Amino acid sequence: VRGDASPPAQVLSDLDDTMRPGGHGTLGVAGRDTTVGADVVAYPGCAALHRELRGPGGYSTVLTARPPILIRAMVEGRRGEALLREFGPRMALVPGASAPSEIGRNLKNILVARLYRRPWTDIGKYEAHARRRFGALADHKVREFRAFAETYPDAAGRFVFLGDDGQGDWLAARSLLDLRDATGAPLLAFCAIRHARKSSHRADQDLLSPELLAAWLEATRTRAGDRRFFLFDTYHDLSAQLHAAAWLSIDAKNRVVEAALGGA
Repeated sequence: VRGDASPPAQVLSDLDDTMRPGGHGTLGVAGRDTTVGADVVAYPGCAALHRELRGPGGYSTVLTARPPILIRAMVEGRRGEALLREFGPRMALVPGASAPSEIGRNLKNILVARLYRRPWTDIGKYEAHARRRFGALADHKVREFRAFAETYPDAAGRFVFLGDDGQGDWLAARSLLDLRDATGAPLLAFCAIRHARKSSHRADQDLLSPELLAAWLEATRTRAGDRRFFLFDTYHDLSAQLHAAAWLSIDAKNRVVEAALGGA
């Protein structure tokens, strides 16, 4: 159980729809979640969970699909300053693809994917769709994670990946959960995927239906283990799941819940 005396986790997290809402933009390229306002720096409880997982002196690494030019604009602006205040005192950033051809291809695929409005119910059909439209984004994150893990071999078994189900993070998570170190032990402790949705939509209007999410959770846990993959809506929900799976102590879970319900 993770607590004050437990080895800290090395937290890697997606940005849009995972740490902050990405669905308020005109084109909706960054994400689809609008469950909190556009001016919210981070989802309630998100920064608190990062602090509990990484321990004193640790830092979070943002593993994003945003290309470097957009990351630089964010970091140098007010939003970047606010994000650093929430998650700091320091953070690392691993951006998305930088080649113009890759950026253009990813943008096209995201925009085409937005044309599909009906809820997905068949996991096989959705997986084919996700691989076609978001596979390049997922593959980039997996490559960047491999490079990151090679740089920090002592963190093997303590890596944590937080993402969302809006674009390619599920595909990335499934690949990351399969990665092993030189001894054959898993590199990742666990992955957690946040359900991104429009605040105006009922559950039966979500792009990913409850039936698909349930099948997805079962399939991934069958493959990776019940304690290594989580789906969640809110960070106080995730903290309760992590406590039940013995990844967080009761005190750590309570601190996250308090911060989430208090808006921190």
